[in-house]
Amino acid sequence: MNNRILIIGLVLLAVVAGGGGWWWQSRAETASGDTLLEATGVIEARQVSLAPEMGGQVVEVLVEEGQRVAAG
Repeated sequence: MNNRILIIGLVLLAVVAGGGGWWWQSRAETASGDTLLEATGVIEARQVSLAPEMGGQVVEVLVEEGQRVAAG
């Protein structure tokens, strides 16, 4: 009788430990998925803060982005 209770207790302990381990692992994966970012590629800045030396307004832009320009 005592052996049967001991075996049932050990089985229940194993089930609880396994369930707790599964819960801990799934919780850790969820948390790391929200905070960890892994990526490859190029990071490009699209917003730049400029401070003009004199006041004025841009009336016309004569070149496109990426186009080559020469002095003069």
